[in-house]
Amino acid sequence: MKRHPFSINMRTSLEDECKEGFVSFSLVKETHGHPITVFLWHATGNGIKVQCVMHDLGPRREVGSLIFGSINSNCDGLNTIELPSDFNHDLTLEKLLFVDDESIVESGIAITTNSGKKLLLVSGACPHTVEISTATFNHDFEPEYPISDYKREINGVRLD
Repeated sequence: MKRHPFSINMRTSLEDECKEGFVSFSLVKETHGHPITVFLWHATGNGIKVQCVMHDLGPRREVGSLIFGSINSNCDGLNTIELPSDFNHDLTLEKLLFVDDESIVESGIAITTNSGKKLLLVSGACPHTVEISTATFNHDFEPEYPISDYKREINGVRLD
């Protein structure tokens, strides 16, 4: 089975970035209205940039995976949406995996607070888009596949 992992180009691991916590996020949307970039911001003003890349799994079959990069300062001109203070610390990170007979694609993440609040980032139904879901952000959430179809993994251990 071929695995398509996240592309990670950050100063620390994704897990360490989550340990630092997040205070807000920003979106860059394409003309069709779907996000193509999500920024998650730490209290320091640094953060993570999240985008999507498509993997060809077969004829007329593409599945999205996320790309993570470090951002060293808040980007001017972006609208910022505050996250509840629960997201400032003690976060659990789960990978959301698309699994079929031949491939495993790391397609998203679920970040959960100690109080059970969730932030989902997953490849979108439109190619090269990133969808975000939180209880405090109201918009049309259109993941590539229903969230219940993704397998979950924490620290390399599948939860299914």
